[in-house]
Amino acid sequence: MTMAFAQESWVQIRDEAIPLLEENWKEIGHFEGIPMDVNFPAVEAMDAADALRLYSARSKDDGSLLGYAGFAVSYSIGAKTFREAEELGVYLAKSCRRGRIAMRLIQYAEEELKKDGVYMINYHAPVNNPGFGSLLVKLGYRKAEEIYTRRV
Repeated sequence: MTMAFAQESWVQIRDEAIPLLEENWKEIGHFEGIPMDVNFPAVEAMDAADALRLYSARSKDDGSLLGYAGFAVSYSIGAKTFREAEELGVYLAKSCRRGRIAMRLIQYAEEELKKDGVYMINYHAPVNNPGFGSLLVKLGYRKAEEIYTRRV
């Protein structure tokens, strides 16, 4: 399958992204029993404040949205000139998970974030998807910390 990658705004991508966001929510696994309920005002505020970056993966055949990579972009609290991007989610439709589409989407997002003045990109690799972490390592990322979660 041939893909086209682009940066899009939340307004451009919102309606098509909802089904993919729902699939991603289910696959992550640690949200079991918690229904997805996107905080649309918060996402729209991030987009309006130029703090949200969304990169799409679309079919070149019909233009349908088949994946995305989303990031919160901000200046570091510890180093005010240090701009970083925190991954909010990366998802590809199951039909697109063979080949190099995920790698190309990550590389595209990295190139665009770098052009945008980002110095550091942070990804979260879910424990139930070890292939994602392995892909990041293959692309030159290093494991910098571990995140622990607990429902309270």
